[in-house]
Amino acid sequence: MTDMIFAIQYASIIALFIECLIVFRNWRGRLHSYLFFACLASLENNIGYLMELRSHSMDAYLASLQIAYVGRLCIPFALFLFVAELVQVKISRFIRNALILIDVALYAMVLTATENDLYYKNIRFSMIDGLPTFQFDSCIGHSIFNCLIITYVVTGTILLLRGMLREEQSLMRKQMFTVMVAILTESMFAVIQMNELVELTKVYDVTMIGYTIGTFFMFIAIFRYSLLDTETLARDYVIDELSEGIIAMDGRGRLSFFNKPAKMLFPGLEKEPVGVIKELNRIIATGELLLRDGRIYTPEL
Repeated sequence: MTDMIFAIQYASIIALFIECLIVFRNWRGRLHSYLFFACLASLENNIGYLMELRSHSMDAYLASLQIAYVGRLCIPFALFLFVAELVQVKISRFIRNALILIDVALYAMVLTATENDLYYKNIRFSMIDGLPTFQFDSCIGHSIFNCLIITYVVTGTILLLRGMLREEQSLMRKQMFTVMVAILTESMFAVIQMNELVELTKVYDVTMIGYTIGTFFMFIAIFRYSLLDTETLARDYVIDELSEGIIAMDGRGRLSFFNKPAKMLFPGLEKEPVGVIKELNRIIATGELLLRDGRIYTPEL
């Protein structure tokens, strides 16, 4: 079991490192900044937890735990900001600053966990089959952190569901759904760990498995549904309500985005985008005019 646990942990770190590189290379705006923040926090947390697994004393474990908690506190906050940006919901500066202050206060409790009973009490450390186990009784700080995670998950899920219902672009709906699956997967494993629903939780923090699976779904959102592609640029810099119909394609000629006027002019964009794009390319190449509903249009590339 020990070898399997370390294999899972190393795989998680490698996957998160690759995701960080991908997001960094495609960094183009605020959405990507929040996603990079979340990936970096997850990577830091997983590295810190690997150090916990390598610990053989209470002091070494607590030092590793304090390192891991930098990322552990930032992950839900970063994902919350990412989801809000994805569905275009503005988070006020007051709420953002309040959440930051709460995280700072919680981390201060973790740093002083051996000096007071604000986060942990009755700390116990032992080794089982070569793996360290850290047991404790929850205090107010740990309870606040758990409640904060639940709040983030519920709020983020509601925002994503509302965004999916309002979004007309099928690609964006798929992006939101995939991100929601990633977040709910990570949350499910967090619940399993909090309540120790399986035997493995006694020697291994299964939320790390949740991060690995969540990363897999984020890869799907990035590669399959163009989370970091021209779709994002189009949504950031092209106003959907422009009178002109606008269609964006990626470097391979695949449809990435179209606004409402384009959808009205070309209803087949959702189901048969290839045919519409071919027609437009032909008209642009020949210099023809486009007649739609009694109006004349001049397509431009």
